[in-house]
Amino acid sequence: MLYLIGLGLGDKKDITIKGFEIIKRCKRVYLESYTSILVNDKKELEEFYGREVISADREFVEIGADQILADADHEDIAFLVVGDPLGNDERKKEYLPPTFMTVNVAAQQLIESFKELGDKCKNANLTEETICVALARVGCENQKISKCTLKEMLEVNLGPPLHSLIVVGKLHPIEEEMLKLFEQ
Repeated sequence: MLYLIGLGLGDKKDITIKGFEIIKRCKRVYLESYTSILVNDKKELEEFYGREVISADREFVEIGADQILADADHEDIAFLVVGDPLGNDERKKEYLPPTFMTVNVAAQQLIESFKELGDKCKNANLTEETICVALARVGCENQKISKCTLKEMLEVNLGPPLHSLIVVGKLHPIEEEMLKLFEQ
């Protein structure tokens, strides 16, 4: 039986109990490694699952599909996917290597866009002094959250991926109070 198992978006412990149990009993375990960025490295997964995990890049999946499916009629095989294994709805079958953008680069691009758009952004109250919230590795043990201006965000170091940048609009007083915990 071939099992498609979603790993969630955070760290190695985000897998379901059922998915974890299936991995433990499978003859082979493959890790899809070309459409998403995994927070943990393969070695950490192998230590957590207590078994070898075989990396499956795009070429391996497309050309070596027979190898992945070999003996699946009488052996259990796991195919691990970051996020939802059935959630990929690519109409265009073209994949780029997984990449990520730091909040610093996102902030820089926004500032450049504001300058190019001029008054349109000022009328919307979007400037270098606009408040932002940066998130990194949400749900993981080493998650980070930071609140500062867009200009200050250029210098924030959140470490490795995955990062998200939120441009904050008008805040409720309770939201303002909560965000004070994460000021730079």
